[in-house]
Amino acid sequence: MTTMMSPLVQADIIDRAGNLVAYALPEVRFAITGPGELVAIDNGAPFNHVFRGNQISAGYGKCTAYVRATADAGVITVTANGGSLASGSVTLQAQPPTSR
Repeated sequence: MTTMMSPLVQADIIDRAGNLVAYALPEVRFAITGPGELVAIDNGAPFNHVFRGNQISAGYGKCTAYVRATADAGVITVTANGGSLASGSVTLQAQPPTSR
């Protein structure tokens, strides 16, 4: 059993200079490889009511994936892809529970 808290993975829509594009509303799709699963998605927008699935419109240039480990150890890779936008990914390390 794993006790890894669901980490938040935020995808930001940025321009070539690295500035947040707050008015951008592209569809962003999250994919996970390794011993992890996508628990929920969100974009922080008050009009959003979609928390399941793997695709969501960015809200104010941002969206978030909530990830949970499915094993006690291993590397989890989370990738965000937004159509014609450059994709981005991050790796997380699932670790066995520690005794208190």
